[in-house]
Amino acid sequence: MPQRQIRLELRFPEEGERSPLIVVRQAPGEIARIAAEEKAPCLPLPDASVSRIEARDTIEHVYDEQAWMAELARVLAPGGELRVRVPLDNGVAWLDALNIYRYLGDLAGRGSDDPPLESLPTGWHRHYRVDGIAELVEEAGFEIQSIEAEGMPLAEVGHLVGLIASGLTADARESQRRLFDLRERLHHRPLMPLPRALASRITVRARRVDP
Repeated sequence: MPQRQIRLELRFPEEGERSPLIVVRQAPGEIARIAAEEKAPCLPLPDASVSRIEARDTIEHVYDEQAWMAELARVLAPGGELRVRVPLDNGVAWLDALNIYRYLGDLAGRGSDDPPLESLPTGWHRHYRVDGIAELVEEAGFEIQSIEAEGMPLAEVGHLVGLIASGLTADARESQRRLFDLRERLHHRPLMPLPRALASRITVRARRVDP
């Protein structure tokens, strides 16, 4: 079993970019940056060369999550571990700052022209039902080991206030970047385990099966 481990992180779009970036990290540094809008992502790694992949709060932002899952399966060795965390589709999923902000923009007649930069390329923040994310993972060639719900949705209220305030500033992009950086720092802390009916996120731990 190879010992290489990689981590996927979301990065705010730079000036002139049309979508956020998926940054691929391997200690001690970064090995790739791939636009979230990329339809055929390709990691600069050989087949079955990775023992563990962490993909927290990234898959919901990409253009084609099936293509990304297939690419993660390609580089992960049989028996290797995958951890994916995505927003949970449940009764409190409407408490999503990015989607509320986009919805308010649509009501004002400017939503599709001015979505939060973090929500590009789709313009919306995907949420996944438990059976939906399980199916996505299994179809890519993984065997699910556990599914855990976590994180309170109330933090979305502060994010929404920040997004609205950023729209009133002279440099909305920079205001959104600062808000994004704060949000990422909060998300990288351990999240509170909660019942699926109340949680904001769901983490799937899976094992790569033999092709």
